[in-house]
Amino acid sequence: MAEVIIVGSGLAAACLMHRFYANNISFEVISQPELSNSSRVAAGVWNPVVFKRLSKSWMAEQLIPEAISFYRTIEQDAGKQWLFERQIIRPFYQEQEKKLWLAKAKNELDDFLEEDIKSIDGTWLGLKMKGEFGTVNKAGNLDIPAFLDHTLQFFAQHISIQIFEHAHLHVDDTVISYKD
Repeated sequence: MAEVIIVGSGLAAACLMHRFYANNISFEVISQPELSNSSRVAAGVWNPVVFKRLSKSWMAEQLIPEAISFYRTIEQDAGKQWLFERQIIRPFYQEQEKKLWLAKAKNELDDFLEEDIKSIDGTWLGLKMKGEFGTVNKAGNLDIPAFLDHTLQFFAQHISIQIFEHAHLHVDDTVISYKD
């Protein structure tokens, strides 16, 4: 009998599966994968900076290292790679955008923003570009479909392909059960 029931098989469910497995918590997954594919179409990009206000993303200095450590451990165990650390570029269209960038790069966003402004009329890292831009460090992306495919294959014996029916969920003071 499983200690935990996970409903769904998207990114959040996959992360729970790995955490429960690492902590010896028994679980069962109830999922009907074709009902939702939002995790599979997500870009998987993380960016420590909110460009609209040029501010730090919520808890970026804690969450990004934790996410990198989490996924790298799973990659190492699987002998595969799904996580890619990259820089993000931010083109400047107005002079005041560049001035704000430089001010933030010297102060509260110094861990994430490169202070030097790049200027190009040609190709940079395979991109055809013209103009000035700044670069963001500690960004990247997760190949979510590949990570999900591995996770669902690795935990196949824990997955029951069915629709979760709320009517079969029973909760009382001492036990929570689903069907049997």
